[in-house]
Amino acid sequence: MSNQSASRVHPLLLFSLLWLMGIPTGYLNCRSCYSSWEGALTMSIFTGAFWAFLWTGNGLLTDYLNTKIDWVREPGKRFLAGIVGTVIFSAIIILLINAAFHIIWLGKSATGFFADSGVIGSFISSFMITTLVSLFLHGRSFLFSWRQSAINEERLSAEILSSRYESLKSQVNPHFLFNSLNALTSLVYKDQDQAVLFIRKLADVYRYVLDTRDTELVPLRHELAFVNDYVFLQKIRYDESLQIDIRVDSMLNSHIPPLALQMLLENAVKHNIISEDDPLQVEVFIEQDYLVVRNNLQPKSTMEENTGLGLQNIAARYEFLSNRKVLVEATPKYFVVKLPILRSQPSPEITAVTS
Repeated sequence: MSNQSASRVHPLLLFSLLWLMGIPTGYLNCRSCYSSWEGALTMSIFTGAFWAFLWTGNGLLTDYLNTKIDWVREPGKRFLAGIVGTVIFSAIIILLINAAFHIIWLGKSATGFFADSGVIGSFISSFMITTLVSLFLHGRSFLFSWRQSAINEERLSAEILSSRYESLKSQVNPHFLFNSLNALTSLVYKDQDQAVLFIRKLADVYRYVLDTRDTELVPLRHELAFVNDYVFLQKIRYDESLQIDIRVDSMLNSHIPPLALQMLLENAVKHNIISEDDPLQVEVFIEQDYLVVRNNLQPKSTMEENTGLGLQNIAARYEFLSNRKVLVEATPKYFVVKLPILRSQPSPEITAVTS
């Protein structure tokens, strides 16, 4: 316990404890002093001040050592320094105060002081009690340092968790906008009326992206409404070459991470051949408590560069939000991804670090 910790103890209680500690050592130091009330009072005041001095001094020593040696990083070194410092400091203080009391107060000679067996007994008993109390102080200091270190580590982990999660979410917006603008560029030259409609739908889609950028989970019904707008944009570009069948009429009030479904559709479009002869067929439906996205597998001969978004992003986001995993199945004909549908709000850890 540091000096600051000791200061939180009520002064009257602290004085009472120190005075009680001084009674036995005072009696061993000067039995004759307790033959009268005056002598006993004088000796009690002396021993109380004696223990107060030791308590305060060892408290300051503990504080000083805490600033020089970290309990958590160097516990052995800190413990050894505390014991050695306490032994040396306490021995010197006990010797000086006892010598001053016997030589100045009681009028004994220096030779008589060191030859007095009672003085030696008093020194030993005082030293033992001081050592035990100091061990308690250093032990308490270690526990407080370890607890603070654990709190700091937990806080740092929460900050890292929040930073990583925010980084994952921030990856979505630029990627989606980039692909949408590419689609719009080609559409402007083909059909201006459709381009106007495309821009309106794009505005609705991106409004949803902006509205959910600080949200960990969204209701499934909201995500489906957003995806319908996204599908409209893609259908303008691919027409019947892209066939997306969404059959979801249950669990609409459950939750999924925002843009997760859209990213799966976008990945299917990105990595598969889409043509009139080989249309890409994507199905979205509920299976138990999973939202399933299944597409026929017809990979492009030249795969586009993997940007690290897509499935990795979705899987990483689910790791923060739930213990349930994203399931991926690949067969010669189909590629299937199953997103866990979450019935509750984000986990306490995520809510705490992002609030």
